Amino acid sequence: MPRTISTEVIDIDGIPVYLTWKSGVRTMRVRVTAPDGKVVGTAPARTARREVIRVLTSRADWMRHAIHAMQSRPHPQPLTYTDGEIIYLFGIPYRLHLAPSATLGRKTIYIEGEDIVVSLPPQTTVAQRKRLIQDFFKQRLAIALDVYMRHYTTLLQCPPIPYRILRRRSVWGTFHPATRSIVFNLHLIHVSPAYIQYIVLHELTHQYVAAHNAEFYRRIATFMPDWRERRTALQQFAQQHICMDE
Repeated sequence: MPRTISTEVIDIDGIPVYLTWKSGVRTMRVRVTAPDGKVVGTAPARTARREVIRVLTSRADWMRHAIHAMQSRPHPQPLTYTDGEIIYLFGIPYRLHLAPSATLGRKTIYIEGEDIVVSLPPQTTVAQRKRLIQDFFKQRLAIALDVYMRHYTTLLQCPPIPYRILRRRSVWGTFHPATRSIVFNLHLIHVSPAYIQYIVLHELTHQYVAAHNAEFYRRIATFMPDWRERRTALQQFAQQHICMDE
């Protein structure tokens, strides 16, 4: 896996670029992140600083345009866990319905038609409601991940790999070679199963290839020829419907 060597904020014509030098990467990359248009980049560990500045300067106009486009684009808002709110579950929109509990102190959550029904005492706080719903998300996502992990470990002919589900702001999954384990982002509960399958295969492939290079994607394409389309669709769906800061 790529390893961070050093970080620096470099000013390019008034644009702060948050650059990280990493071992294990071959090319320099720059991207503009949502929602505020922050510019981040990575460079191979041995790249000279003057070369980094030269490349960034040559892309200054592109960065300004990308920042403006990002800041001008409407962004999804964090979930409020209030009655009537639309919540996506495996890519399908459901309406959150809060109902009073028939049993004192009892809290339940289930899907009924096009609603996610949460039955709970009237005095329940937003924080408690959020925790109950996110626990429901984690249980549902784990069921799907168990199926897809078994499927792709069988295809790859590798031993089972343990995983955890946590909230993450910038990555869908992370493979940890030291422990041979994976952390999946809880926000995957909101996206289509096809996109979850891509993330599962992506992280499992990191067992064999650490970097995102041609060999890495060649291996993925062996089992998922349309991986590029799935990745693009995942990015577009997330930009429209998921607030990663939530």
